[in-house]
Amino acid sequence: MKNEITVTIVIPTVNRADGVLNAINSLNDQKFEGKIKCVVVDSSDNDKTSKIISENSFSNKKLEVKYIKNKFSKRPIDNWLIGIEEFKSEFGKFLCDDDWLDPDFISKCLEILINKNVDCVISNISVVEENGFRVDNYYKTKTRLVDKNSVINSFLEIDNILPVTPTASLMRTNILIESFYESLKHIECTKNLFGFDFYMSYYPVFHGKGTYIFNDNLAFSYAGKDS
Repeated sequence: MKNEITVTIVIPTVNRADGVLNAINSLNDQKFEGKIKCVVVDSSDNDKTSKIISENSFSNKKLEVKYIKNKFSKRPIDNWLIGIEEFKSEFGKFLCDDDWLDPDFISKCLEILINKNVDCVISNISVVEENGFRVDNYYKTKTRLVDKNSVINSFLEIDNILPVTPTASLMRTNILIESFYESLKHIECTKNLFGFDFYMSYYPVFHGKGTYIFNDNLAFSYAGKDS
């Protein structure tokens, strides 16, 4: 069954060519046996990202890399607006351009997504600083199906903060798309991605089959100076 599944991963980026290559390499190393469609949406003011992608070959024959140049806007949200149109498969995610995934990420998240019959699965993350210092289990949370009170308390900072970054999530794309466009109703916040990722990750708790978080470190978030 897994051989028939395609997972779409969109990487919106601005001037982070090396980070994008690192992210794609982590997709190349996935143990997932299905197809991976990676879409890079780039609004950089140079051609470094397009060159670094074209100059590298990837050993995973089931990994397809598509490059889209956004020549019209430098706002981060506009790369997301272009990227959202690329989700045609049943499962997908956004991946931040300076982050990367553990080789087990897709297969593990997909297994939970299907077996638990939820719309979104989120792993814990490791935060990696510029000097290489790494903090595992960054979010202090437990493996569980997230309830509405936990989302509200996390948002209000009453309780432990729930995992937020889209790097750590995998979603059913119908809910991913629905939550994305719903978030655009709060456009003044969304322009700067304020609350954007939180809204999408926990939208299924209120309007779908739910969000399930698990405590494995399967995503890596870079914490450099320009992150």
